[in-house]
Formats: sequence, structure tokens, C-alpha cells
Amino acid sequence: VIESNFDPDLLDRDTKRPWSIKQRIKGRHGHLSNENTLNFLEAILAESNIKQIYLAHLSKDCNRIELVQENREKLIEKFPSVCIEVIDPKQEFTLNTEENRPVLGAHNE
Repeated sequence: VIESNFDPDLLDRDTKRPWSIKQRIKGRHGHLSNENTLNFLEAILAESNIKQIYLAHLSKDCNRIELVQENREKLIEKFPSVCIEVIDPKQEFTLNTEENRPVLGAHNE
């Protein structure tokens, strides 16, 4: 499970968060942007046997599931054997540890 928390443009345009919070979110000890997550996963998947990834902790205000899905598709093109699922923040989600499958999520076909 890895977060794909925010889109920088949407975060910058967000009027609900003060500048200081935006800086913390984007900082070294903040959250991962969609691009940071994509770059990290491209690097790690090239050198690992990871078979399943859940993209989670998407900001409801500063991200769009479509943006995360675009990155998911890029990863699937490069690493077709990896099952990559996006967890919609607007839906309740539970990981079924017995079957190692989510109750909700988009699964590679």
C-alpha cells in the first residue's frame, strides 16, 4: 500500500488550506504527490518481485481519481504482471487479508 495523495496544481488552487499546510504537505516529511508515487514505483518495480500494489490515501480535495488512474495505466504498460488497484477515497474500503484482495477497488483485468 502506498499513497498517491495529491496533485500539485490542485493543491495550489485549494482555498481551504492555508499556505503553511500546503508547504507541509509538499515538504520532505509531507505526503507523496501523484508524480512522486509514479516515479518511486517505476524505480522499485524495475528491481523487485512485487505482485500487487494499492494506491491509497488520495486527497478528496486535492486529487482526482482519474489522475491516479492515468498513472496506474502507465505502470501497467511497463509492468503488466503487477496488479495495481486504486482505492477510491469516497468509498469504504477493507482489505481482506485472508484472500489478500480488497472489498472495493479497480483490478487489472
